[in-house]
Amino acid sequence: MRALTLTVAVALTGAAFAATKPQPKTPARTYIYSTIAYPGATTTNAYGINKYGEIVGYWTIPYQPIGGFTDDNGTFQNIQYTSTSSTYANAINNLGQVAGSFGNSACTNADQSCGYVYTDGEFEILNFPGSDSTTASGINDAGQVVGVYYDGTNHGYRYQSGAYEALNFPGATQGTYPGGINESGQIVGHYATFAEEQGFLYSHGKWQLIEVPGGQGTLATGINASGQITGLYDDLEGNYHGFVDTNGVFVTLDFPGATTTWALGISDTGQVVGFYSGAGCPVNQGCSFLATPAR
Repeated sequence: MRALTLTVAVALTGAAFAATKPQPKTPARTYIYSTIAYPGATTTNAYGINKYGEIVGYWTIPYQPIGGFTDDNGTFQNIQYTSTSSTYANAINNLGQVAGSFGNSACTNADQSCGYVYTDGEFEILNFPGSDSTTASGINDAGQVVGVYYDGTNHGYRYQSGAYEALNFPGATQGTYPGGINESGQIVGHYATFAEEQGFLYSHGKWQLIEVPGGQGTLATGINASGQITGLYDDLEGNYHGFVDTNGVFVTLDFPGATTTWALGISDTGQVVGFYSGAGCPVNQGCSFLATPAR
């Protein structure tokens, strides 16, 4: 799978989209943070959460294939396509269906990398027609899935009931990367050009930019039923911070003491999951968090 990078943002030209004026960020630390750790893992990366607080992500243990997981209030279940297949769990809907990706020869594209939907122990393989690789990053209760396929360039897609629809942000010469989809079918993600990466909301056929005020680039990664959006941005010093965008008002998420915070999934109750570095997290190891809105 092709790695994504966050680069310095400049003005987009030639794209057809609706944009709203960004509102000021409010202070950080309006959330209560706790940690998530898969038992025995070197690295735990939390990616998605549903309204019941069920969390998904993936773990790494040296000399073992990467494994996906579900975490239900501290009870972990492993998700792996086969015992030798690296498997990533990226999103979970309120019905408990999980979307993610895996690598295995059962995937017949060039890179042997496919998306999946995991329902009651069964895998449905997702492979965008003609692609070299396919990943799945978001799923809603209607079974609509969003993700990325690669055919020399990274494109977004939406999938439902066997049908695929390509999604390409206007002017995104270096790729379109959907991250999440909510019950209304609104999709968030980011696009890339040679000069920038920036977040977007795709709703009712219209594209809207998502830009954190003062950020050098914004990645939108998740959206809940009420339209709250989460993601991450980098500042002038190159440090990464999470955010929650509620109707254009941005709240910064920084795990206490961390040098880097990535916010990746948001539930209908406003809980956010992601991962961080620093704050006691060993160098080169991923540590995950759950952020719950303070009442």
